[in-house]
Amino acid sequence: MQGHRSLAERLLATQLQAAARTDLPVLIEGETGTGKGAVARRLHDLGPNAGEPFVVLRCASLPEEMIESELFGRARSASQPEHAGLLDSAGRGTVFLDEVGDLPASLQTRIVGMLECSEYVRIGESTPRRLEARVVASTHRDLQAEARAGRFRSDFYFRIAAFPIRVPPLRERVEDLPAIAARLAAEAQERLGHRSAGIAPEAVELLATGRWPGNLRQLEHALVRAAALAPDGDPIGIEDLDPELFAPEPEAEPAAIAAGSSNGADRGRSGATAPRKPLRSARAEFEAAYIAESLAEQRGNVSRTARLLGVSRVALHKKIVAYGLR
Repeated sequence: MQGHRSLAERLLATQLQAAARTDLPVLIEGETGTGKGAVARRLHDLGPNAGEPFVVLRCASLPEEMIESELFGRARSASQPEHAGLLDSAGRGTVFLDEVGDLPASLQTRIVGMLECSEYVRIGESTPRRLEARVVASTHRDLQAEARAGRFRSDFYFRIAAFPIRVPPLRERVEDLPAIAARLAAEAQERLGHRSAGIAPEAVELLATGRWPGNLRQLEHALVRAAALAPDGDPIGIEDLDPELFAPEPEAEPAAIAAGSSNGADRGRSGATAPRKPLRSARAEFEAAYIAESLAEQRGNVSRTARLLGVSRVALHKKIVAYGLR
């Protein structure tokens, strides 16, 4: 619902609505896995030509000569048949240049000319064709910084980024995570042929504590795995989630207490101070042993153990993962 959406999601929706009212080239910027392709599709669907084709050129996965042929098309020759390019196929729809930062400089120059004149020429032809499609691009790079450093054509950047839109990473959209997780869980269960049972609230709460460097794509993969582990007809629970997703980041250990401390209680015969564990390590060892003992008393029942220890089930689960007690 509108009231539960994050500020970042509401800003993105506002920008998409505004961009859809123009015909300017749009550059969608965001980290890997944030769903830039889905945002491009949303932009197309919001525009006046939503019924026209939406075609995609994946710039990072094709060699230069193939990109040129796929985008602009090729006239028939003695050695090759005619090939309709994406600009032809799109008509008055949208051409989406996925990861445009990977385009070679020669093609950047050609696209700049196309956008300036609203015309393009097929390979092997001399007669220009009218550009009717809208051009939308995406990138996970900071292309403005790359342009300043001379690694990306600045004229191409300013042409393709006439209307820049930033897609926020998942860590900036924690308020949206319950709705996103519910949708992805339902899609995962449907894909696996399971009865739709959704996801348990405590599992959503645990998901909200993850770091998600891979953003929506990583979350989607995590929920497909969890849905495969959950019994058909049961909601995805905490026990179905990969514990590695919530393992704490490694921290540098504090240095041991130096020899020669003024406290002589721990000095051996040589006069050197006996090494001691850092306080954090000693505290963690005690906590791990205490939790393990409590779990054993409750026959491994996490819910009862959490009530006994006065913590939430999610908090206890994170401790179990962190200390390798699973």
